[in-house]
Amino acid sequence: MATQPQTSQPQPTPTLPANLGGPPPDIASLESIKFRVTQLIDSIQTLAWQLEAFHPPPPWPDLLAKYAVVMAQTHNLSRALASSTALASTALHPRAPLPDSTLDGTLIPLLRNQQTTDVLRAESASVRRLSAALGLPEDPPPQAVLDTVAEAVAAHDARAERAQRAVAMLREKYDWRVRVAVDPDEVWGGDDEQVDGPGVGEAANGRGSPASANTSEEEEELENVLGSGFPSDHEHEHEDVQMADG
Repeated sequence: MATQPQTSQPQPTPTLPANLGGPPPDIASLESIKFRVTQLIDSIQTLAWQLEAFHPPPPWPDLLAKYAVVMAQTHNLSRALASSTALASTALHPRAPLPDSTLDGTLIPLLRNQQTTDVLRAESASVRRLSAALGLPEDPPPQAVLDTVAEAVAAHDARAERAQRAVAMLREKYDWRVRVAVDPDEVWGGDDEQVDGPGVGEAANGRGSPASANTSEEEEELENVLGSGFPSDHEHEHEDVQMADG
């Protein structure tokens, strides 16, 4: 009795159902989060391009405006992620089996919990430039780098505090509101004495007044604050290298 050869039928590709019994996915919320992430990436790339492409860089107001946009978009994305309840019950899984090459190139980036390659490359370049600017050895230990950065941060904070003190003293000494606030009657009036201001005798009487002594003391204190804030030529050159390379 002859037997007929059996033909092997292809195995059906296993697929997952569209919904495993849970609530329907909130596609609109996911699309909104994706749009916010795309906007944030574009803003960061624009700011980085302006910092790297132009020498010298653009004016500070332009850079601060771009940085403010990045901060605002980051805040909006954070609020959207915190208020979205769809992500807590969402699982990412391919609907069909994927080969290893496709899995590594498609699914793994979506599950990434580390920095991207571009970010890692930029971080390594920044650390290398910082080590060269600070005069560290080729492979410094991590603690040495942290100590050097902490010293630079402390020096920057000290200079910023001195600058804030100087600005506060200048504000107390020169009240610009008093100088700007002018009565139109005094300017356009017919009396010349009102236009000329106080007489010579009043100015002469004010030379030895306590207010004059206080002013001289304030000027001396201001000079001390500003004088202590100017570094030597070597320190200034070292800081320029840090700001340029960091």
